[in-house]
Amino acid sequence: MYSATKMLLNGHIQKRRIKCGKPSCRCTKGARHDAHYHVWHLDGRRYQVFVRRDQVPEYVAACSLNRALTATLRAGRAEYKRILRRSREMLQTEKT
Repeated sequence: MYSATKMLLNGHIQKRRIKCGKPSCRCTKGARHDAHYHVWHLDGRRYQVFVRRDQVPEYVAACSLNRALTATLRAGRAEYKRILRRSREMLQTEKT
């Protein structure tokens, strides 16, 4: 298990209702447990890692931070492409 406190994580946190499989547990009678998983896709494959209950806020923050950074980088890339296109147009008008 790794710490998510200083990481940017792809994916999301998924909450599932599961049965643990212990014969004396309450979930054998129908009351299921909450389990959290960090889920992400890479090269067309789906990966998941169990996240302890006390680590869920850290993982949620790391996933949210990654989404925000990705959005900022995409917006910056679009702006860069716009400026590059404009400068090429200006160079073309100077040559003619």
